[in-house]
Amino acid sequence: MRRFDRISRVMGGLCALAVLAAGLAFAQAPDRKTVQVMGDLYLAADGTVDRATVDEQTPAQLKPIVEAAVKHWRFEPVLRDGVPTPVRTAMTLDLEGVPVEGGYKLRVTRLAFAQARARNARIVLPQLNTRMDVLVALRLDAEGNVADALVVSIANTRGKQIDPVRRNMIGDEIRKAVRKSKFRPAELAYGEEADDTYFLPIHYRIAGSGGAADDADDHLFREMKRIPWLPADDQPKMPDVATLASGSAFAMRDEPVTLQSDVVGKML
Repeated sequence: MRRFDRISRVMGGLCALAVLAAGLAFAQAPDRKTVQVMGDLYLAADGTVDRATVDEQTPAQLKPIVEAAVKHWRFEPVLRDGVPTPVRTAMTLDLEGVPVEGGYKLRVTRLAFAQARARNARIVLPQLNTRMDVLVALRLDAEGNVADALVVSIANTRGKQIDPVRRNMIGDEIRKAVRKSKFRPAELAYGEEADDTYFLPIHYRIAGSGGAADDADDHLFREMKRIPWLPADDQPKMPDVATLASGSAFAMRDEPVTLQSDVVGKML
């Protein structure tokens, strides 16, 4: 019985500290009662959270609260070739301050996960006065450098044929530029490969000529070149064009994580 009382006092103390810390964080910005926290989760093969880190922009009082809370979350194991594997995933967590006596509690209003290597990547693109959609394959090394690049598809947004000479010139210019891009280093212990392939979609539009919604999207990326650094039996299929956001790189092997814990709408 005494042991139970000690545990209860400790848990009560932690809750009180969380309320106080959240209150201090929101007191520094009284006009803002919401905060967004970004960071990384490192998941074990069984879907438990090995560790969590949050970005430096996170209010200092909230860091220990968030990191402690997310370590209790549970995910479905991520399978690679049918085998559960550790993974690193980028997290975006939206929190709302709920007033309570003595401060605030934190309610989760939105939660999203994304591929960690591409988060905050510095993408270098050439400025081209043209209307076309381009899909680039990038070969990343362990340090996050672009070791190789290939324009695998170019489509004119009006469905017209592109002159082969112009196509090659545009492809060379894009390839030279994107090789200066920088991604996050690989976490080899969490399933990220030292030699990894990413896709980078780019939608070029001439200013004042209308957006992507006005274009003939049925002409987008009908054919894709073979990626020379990948073996013949490992060539990717054409990505789903509906999911492509210009300038946002994504891994060829997409292994999304699935949260089992009931989190959204609940107090942190």
